[in-house]
Amino acid sequence: MPSPLGGGAAALASPRKVLYSGWLRKKGRGRKLLGGHRWHRRWFLLSQHDICYLTGPSASSVRGTITLHGAKVTVRAHPKYAYYFSIATGLG
Repeated sequence: MPSPLGGGAAALASPRKVLYSGWLRKKGRGRKLLGGHRWHRRWFLLSQHDICYLTGPSASSVRGTITLHGAKVTVRAHPKYAYYFSIATGLG
């Protein structure tokens, strides 16, 4: 369950106001055998302008950031994941 006003080490070092935080799974960029993608469990921090993700709530460095300005969020059905959505940023 997401935590309102959650945290993580990155939230403490950043001026961003964290609106929600919690565990999500994100599809990896690389490909595994047979053409599938590997899913990674990450700790996410949602702010007004972006989502950043870390390996865990006490991680000291951000693994990546997704800018939300101009992004499109689509809720989709997935046979394995109940709350599946995608974010298209137009950046590839």
